[in-house]
Amino acid sequence: MNRDNSRSEKRVHPGDIEDEDNLNVKIKKENDDEVEDPCISGIFDSIEFKDHLVDELPFEQLAATGSSDIKMLVRLVSTIATEMKRLSEEVREVKNILEDRLTCRTPVTPGLSFWNKYRLELPLKTLEDFDAFDERLRTDAEFLSDFGHSLVVCFDRDDRLSRTITNVLRRHLSRELAMKFTATKLSPAKLVFKETKFCACMFDILVQLYNKDVRRIPITEKRFYTTLSGIFPNAKDWDGYRSVRKKPRTAGLRDDRDESENEGD
Repeated sequence: MNRDNSRSEKRVHPGDIEDEDNLNVKIKKENDDEVEDPCISGIFDSIEFKDHLVDELPFEQLAATGSSDIKMLVRLVSTIATEMKRLSEEVREVKNILEDRLTCRTPVTPGLSFWNKYRLELPLKTLEDFDAFDERLRTDAEFLSDFGHSLVVCFDRDDRLSRTITNVLRRHLSRELAMKFTATKLSPAKLVFKETKFCACMFDILVQLYNKDVRRIPITEKRFYTTLSGIFPNAKDWDGYRSVRKKPRTAGLRDDRDESENEGD
C-alpha cells in the first residue's frame, strides 16, 4: 500500500525547481514594469473618476490636488478664457462698425473718405468755417448722413463716452475754435454748442449706436450734456498745451490766464 502511494506522488526534479524560480522572476519583472512613473505620481490620487463628464471635478478642485501640472493647466485655461473674452469684445465692436457702414445710404468710408469726398479741411479753425459746416448739415441730407456715419471711427474701444465725445470734437474743431464754445450755458463771450446742428447730429448718432447694445450704459440727454459740459473747459489743454501751461514761465509769477479760462459749464 505504501509502495503504491509513493508511486502516485509526483516526483520533483531539479529542473522543475529552476523553472519555478524563473517564473517568479518573470512575474516580478512584469510587476516592476507596471510601477507608476514618478513624474506623474500623485496627480490623480485625489481624483475620483466618474462615468459621466458632468460628474468630473472642476478645474478649481483639480488645482487643489497639489499637482503643479494641474495648477499650470488651470492657469493656462484661465488665460485662454480671458483672451477669448477680449477677442469677443473686439469682434463685437467690428461687427457694429460693419453694420453701420452697410446701412449707410451713401458709399462713404468712415473717417478720411468723408473729408476727401467733400474736400474738407479739418479740424475747422474759425467760426466762419464752423457756421458753413453747420449750415450744410441743416440743408444737405446726404452730407448729414455721411457726417453721421463718419463718427463711427471716433468711438472709444472701451466705450468711454467722454473719450468718444472728445475724439469727435478734436477731429472736427481746432483748439482755438473749441475754446469759443460752452456746452449748454449762455455766456457773453462764448457760443452755446447745444444749439448747433453739429451737436444734435452727434447726440443722435451716439444714442443710436450706444443704446442698441444692451451691455453698454444707455446714453440719455442728461448724461450726454453732463459729459459734454466737462469737455469744453479742458479744450485749452489740447494739442500739448497742458504741459506748456503747467510749466512756470517766470519764477514767482502766476499764470493768470488759467483763472480767466477756467470757466465751467
